[in-house]
Amino acid sequence: MFWCIKEVLVILIVNASVTGGKNTTISPYYCNYVDVVFVVDGSGSIFGETFETIRQWLTLMTSSIYDKLDSKVQIGILQYSGYSSFRRNEFEIPFRLGDCLSKNCMEKKIINMTQIRHGTYTYSALKRIVEVEYPHSPRANFSSKSLVLITDGHSNDGTYLLDWYHESVERNVTSYAIGIGQYNLTELKIIANGGVSEKNVFTNENIFLSDISLSLVEDFCEENFTAKDICRESKVRSKHTDFYIFKQAIVNTLVPSKETCANPDVKYTASIRCVEKKNLDGSVYAYFDKTTLMEVLCNISSYDLLIEVKTKRANTSSVERCIASANAISQKFSSQRGHVKEDVTNVVKVVNVLGIKIKKLEIEVTDTTMYYLIWTTDNIIIAAMNSNTTNLTERDKVLFAESLEFFPSNVIMMRDKLTISGQRTGFEARMLESELPSANPIVFFGRIHNSTVDLRSDGAQLVKSIIPASAVPVTAIKNSSKAIFYFHKNGILFPKPHNPTIHVGQIVSTQISSTKLKDLSDPIKHSFPHTDKDRKDENACSQTIPLERCAYLSIPNSKWKFDGCITDIDQSNNLTICSCNHTTNFAILVQTYCVKRNFALDVIGKIGCISSIIGLSLLLTIYISSRTLRTNDLNQIHIHLSVCLLLAYITFIGGVERSNDNYIACAAVGFILQLSLLCAWGWMLVEFITIYRKLVTVVMSIGEKYVLKCAILVYSISTSISGVTIIVAHTTISEDSVQNLNWKIRHNTESEDYSHVRSLDSHYISDRLCWLHSYSLYFGFLVPAGIVLCINVLGFFLLLRKICRHPPDLGQRSVNLQLKDHVFRVATLSAVLGLTWAFAIPLTTTDNQHVNLVFDWLFSLFNAFQGTFIFFIFCVWRKEVRDVWLRGIGNRIRSSLSHNKVKSGGRSPFQTGTTTM
Repeated sequence: MFWCIKEVLVILIVNASVTGGKNTTISPYYCNYVDVVFVVDGSGSIFGETFETIRQWLTLMTSSIYDKLDSKVQIGILQYSGYSSFRRNEFEIPFRLGDCLSKNCMEKKIINMTQIRHGTYTYSALKRIVEVEYPHSPRANFSSKSLVLITDGHSNDGTYLLDWYHESVERNVTSYAIGIGQYNLTELKIIANGGVSEKNVFTNENIFLSDISLSLVEDFCEENFTAKDICRESKVRSKHTDFYIFKQAIVNTLVPSKETCANPDVKYTASIRCVEKKNLDGSVYAYFDKTTLMEVLCNISSYDLLIEVKTKRANTSSVERCIASANAISQKFSSQRGHVKEDVTNVVKVVNVLGIKIKKLEIEVTDTTMYYLIWTTDNIIIAAMNSNTTNLTERDKVLFAESLEFFPSNVIMMRDKLTISGQRTGFEARMLESELPSANPIVFFGRIHNSTVDLRSDGAQLVKSIIPASAVPVTAIKNSSKAIFYFHKNGILFPKPHNPTIHVGQIVSTQISSTKLKDLSDPIKHSFPHTDKDRKDENACSQTIPLERCAYLSIPNSKWKFDGCITDIDQSNNLTICSCNHTTNFAILVQTYCVKRNFALDVIGKIGCISSIIGLSLLLTIYISSRTLRTNDLNQIHIHLSVCLLLAYITFIGGVERSNDNYIACAAVGFILQLSLLCAWGWMLVEFITIYRKLVTVVMSIGEKYVLKCAILVYSISTSISGVTIIVAHTTISEDSVQNLNWKIRHNTESEDYSHVRSLDSHYISDRLCWLHSYSLYFGFLVPAGIVLCINVLGFFLLLRKICRHPPDLGQRSVNLQLKDHVFRVATLSAVLGLTWAFAIPLTTTDNQHVNLVFDWLFSLFNAFQGTFIFFIFCVWRKEVRDVWLRGIGNRIRSSLSHNKVKSGGRSPFQTGTTTM
């Protein structure tokens, strides 16, 4: 292992001498500020010479990245091991972010780094990076974050790495994992990308310094802008403060100052426009135009601002000033300054009121207003991501979404296109061409990249919206209307679906100003790239399958609807495509179906079901083969009961978990289960009533065709209840059938088997089993079964009272003893069946993992061996029946031993016994 590690790192160093030895500063690139932290495994499994080689590698690596990014990069190093006898979490930090601003400083401190030599607690080190080291950076508020881990083995706290990955994604951290020696590839993949691929993972086989350094540069340096295209970072003086700092920006954009109201020491925040200017020689350069500087006071009350927008008359300039003030208030949300919950609600209401006034009064809106609106939206989203800082109602969210549509309809277009890219929201408006050819549709692009939303047509993972030219009315072109596009990174500011297991993914909104497009013959198409953010913990699920469906937000109803949209999955390009015949806010609704496998439970359940099927089959064989048994009324009831339960068992084992993404087939399985089990409960009620009549009324003859009449009653009532249940679930509950059709499975890999996946859960069947769910379970099965169980329990106690107070005379004693014995058998059976289906209730009403595990076992054990139990109490416990089949077996054995080939006159061996019941 030692020589393997050493050989790999020698290759790295040789590679570094080629790629990192020269000054390769890429000044023509437009690069974000980036904080890079190297996390080094200093555990005892790494030999001394290997650790020395790692130090040399770090020196060359930091030098290579610094050459490429220069002052744009801050580098830090953390060596970890952990849990020594002196300190629980042991780290060595040669230098933190911002401590070393030159290659010489970094080289000296790396050389002085000593190895710790204890355990490998990777999760603790990574957690410290995101919670301590990045916030410590002088550029923490605006820099991109990157992390490079180098380790040689399995982590002692690796079970928490997936939790860390999800946290790092929320904090916009890009991670690279380097494995040397006997590395754990699964952990490296979880750290780098959540375990979905080998992206950003470097191992013995593929590790090259140039790959890592160029990956970092390419992630944070986007396009090859020249000086005329960008305004360099500058300081601008003002009358309210010494100066504002504005970061590097693209020409023709509005830029916020680095001084924000999140800092309690800042009294004003500002914005400025990056513009271009021509020299006398015709050359063009970009600069910050000081005449466009706009300063906004931080100390503003959200309540006072809301009162102002409600009471004062609005115009273009007042709308711009109020939205700028709302943005200043929203900047405080991230720092938890002030009354955040109240401020968030008030800012949302400010936007709502202004949006309504813009639409009603047809107020023109400046592009500066749109910039502040997007920035404010981003800040509200950040606050909404922390549920403790907001109390927005679903109606507030709907009104806010509607208001966002009102602003751009009246925006003043200084150029043909206005594009604004925020952290979580993107916006673009375009003037319609005077002549729109039919073959030239309107196409919008968007993508999530690093910590921003980009609206452009290059790169991967693009969200795309296409408005066909035929959908644009001629009047819209003549009236110089605008095509408008919003792209939201997530749906946190939109209403939640009615089903808590479904969440809203990325959202796009397209519209033509002053025009409402609907019932289009050529649909508007939106394509969404597949992401892996919704993967669940593999420890909880053996497999996760995402189900997706296109939906739109209905403003009047405050809910997501599906009509007018068709969902298609493009597996080859990893896209979900929505084709819709109208314009509004569209989203992908996603439910991740968690497949949980418990091998022991599956085996025991199948063994029990097969055992019950065999037991019920034997019972039917014994009762039907014996003429004396099958002609008795109570035994005929047993036969009907066993047939119903046998049908239920066969359906259960054959179809309850085999849904094959077919809602109709799964609903049919649920219907058969409901019908057969209701019939079984009905026959138990009939049996108890029959025994009650024989004991209490002392009427041994109960009339001709009694069982036939009972059969008609039981089967008709059970069929009626089952039929009404399925009809009500799909008609009276208006959206049930709509909610459960046309959901599509998004395949993560071609090799995965999704044969067991169904549609989403409904008011009829559960999302985990082809069995009743919600109100259908309560009223279609539990209520009827509960009524039967209560009647049987009440009748049991009445019979006990009758037996104790009025002992039978000697003539009736033998018959009544048999009836009493039968009473206890039926009571025992009712109790077992009642408990079994009581255990099924939590399985369809809760998603708690521990509750489901406990009741999975209880339900499976009681349900699986129910048929075996019935065989025992009706064929083994009952002496007269036991004598019948034991005598038949004895006859068979004796016949076999004596080689008696004489037939018994055609009679079954079970026809030799007699019984009174």
